[in-house]
Amino acid sequence: MEPSEKVLSEYNRLIREIDDPAVSDQGPVPDGPGKRIRLFRIAFRLTLLLILPFVVLIRGAVLASQILSTGAWLSLFLSGGFTALLVTVYLMRAGRRIASASAVRNAGWKIALVLVGSYLGYVTASVSRANLKSDELKSYYHQLNPILRVGLGTIILLDSDMIVTDLQRDSSDYAKMGLPTRARSLHYVQRVTGYVHAVDLRTIGQPQWKNWAVAAYFRVMGFKTVRHVGTADHLHVSLDPPTGKTYLPRF
Repeated sequence: MEPSEKVLSEYNRLIREIDDPAVSDQGPVPDGPGKRIRLFRIAFRLTLLLILPFVVLIRGAVLASQILSTGAWLSLFLSGGFTALLVTVYLMRAGRRIASASAVRNAGWKIALVLVGSYLGYVTASVSRANLKSDELKSYYHQLNPILRVGLGTIILLDSDMIVTDLQRDSSDYAKMGLPTRARSLHYVQRVTGYVHAVDLRTIGQPQWKNWAVAAYFRVMGFKTVRHVGTADHLHVSLDPPTGKTYLPRF
């Protein structure tokens, strides 16, 4: 069996269990600890199915940017295509109950492209003022690498209380903070991409488990994180610029 067929087979089996948790490949599950464990497993697998498109979209773009040096927007285009394909599979499986396979297939990929494209447009276009430390940061938002914008916008949707404390800097900003001037910083606009490649997030006043979870999220998605406790406690999130030639201009 091909890997793609195995994934679809497992997905189909999970859907059957969700429809009737008492029925599985091993037969009816009696009430008791065994049934609770199976329900937990179903919920866990369903959560993975929901998370997977975001991992493909964001982590895929990071990998394309760093390995293929395709540039931020082209990297998002590639990972967005794979994400749309995955969403199409989801829609095809769910839609078979209400329409023919061919009808679902023809409509599924169009719906998936609209969903993925709309999501990318939403999280890269702007950020709420409520999630920014100052008005000045809003004017810098479009200087942030688009892949970082997608990663940041996604976690903000999950945690509306998240505060961005810093985006773009220049050498004079370090002197204002009483820090040594740096010749290089990912908070500077990078020559190879034309974008800022770092963002700082507030950690003060947040539960430690939340700070850990946010850092873990960004690391899973392929970004680098460092907890800074110097001038102000914050989480520094960054994306290394590609080392090779990029193939798509910034816009």
